[in-house]
Amino acid sequence: MALADVPGRVLDYLGLRPSLGTAGLEPVSWEVAAALATAAALFFAYWVLSRRANFDLDKIPGPWPKALPVVGNVLPCLRPDFHRVLTEWSDQYGGIYRLKFLWREALVVTGALPPLPLPLLLLLPLLLPLLLLPPTPPLLLLLLLLPLLPLLLLLLLLLLLLLLLLLLPPPPQGGMAYEHALQQTASGMCEPHGQPNLLTAPADEKWKAIRKGVAVSFAFQNIKKKFPMVVSRVNELISRLAVQGPGASIDVDQAALRVTLDIIGLAGFGHDYESVKQDVPPYDHLLRVLPRCFTEVMLRIANPVRELAPGMFKTGPKGAVAFKVFQDQMRFLLNKVRQDGQPADDNMDIGAQVLP
Repeated sequence: MALADVPGRVLDYLGLRPSLGTAGLEPVSWEVAAALATAAALFFAYWVLSRRANFDLDKIPGPWPKALPVVGNVLPCLRPDFHRVLTEWSDQYGGIYRLKFLWREALVVTGALPPLPLPLLLLLPLLLPLLLLPPTPPLLLLLLLLPLLPLLLLLLLLLLLLLLLLLLPPPPQGGMAYEHALQQTASGMCEPHGQPNLLTAPADEKWKAIRKGVAVSFAFQNIKKKFPMVVSRVNELISRLAVQGPGASIDVDQAALRVTLDIIGLAGFGHDYESVKQDVPPYDHLLRVLPRCFTEVMLRIANPVRELAPGMFKTGPKGAVAFKVFQDQMRFLLNKVRQDGQPADDNMDIGAQVLP
């Protein structure tokens, strides 16, 4: 066979050789046309996918130059221990390297990073997709970022908490830390803004002046004047308990709280809470509010986040409401002292002494 006949035989084999029949050129078979169209479509798709702007990605080392069309660098990773392949690439190219995941560019960031500020490390996973995106209209970019909105809000909250921790002074160490937390939380129970009171304020000059002003209320001769009232309330409680009979179960803590609350109200501020007279006190009575407040104080000491976001916890809103009811009671006593006006000279109650 002559060398000149080789092209003709190849065309005959592919069915592409023209014929000079009466109908002109013979049509190409549909199988060949479909194969050529498929190849052209694949080439066009690869051309479209590979013409995306890469910005500075070409400067990043990695196995991407050896990537295959369409499948990229996926084939070496098709093994059970594919993590070893990623580790080898990390050791070979450094902590940050580029590869092709199928036809898309991917930037792999491993633990071998140089020291970066913590806020930048937290933002890095959110910034990388933006760096890999081509120039995008603002509206489309906003739509792309919408799924990340909850994560962005959570990240912002974490950054604010971190900033708050950096700005706050360091708490006391050892046993003083618990006492400090208890004083702060108890102040928040009594006053919405957590301002210290006579029991939780530090022993500074202001506290000494106030303590000196109310010291007369705790003098023995003035406390002795309240003994008849104390004995009367205790006897009233005993009478009410005796009616229940010898087989009744008595909550001693609750009984003591009733007497104590009445004595503090009458002896300190001239207000009768009528705790001893209550059979089943209302939900907002201090007899039921105080235990909820004490429980909330202990829970907030154990978990400071509970104070910032009470709604995240099962009984958080209930504790916050208890704090508010107790604060309303403190405000009621303060307004009562003011409305009572100038006290008598022989009035040595606490409320009379704190009135300016």
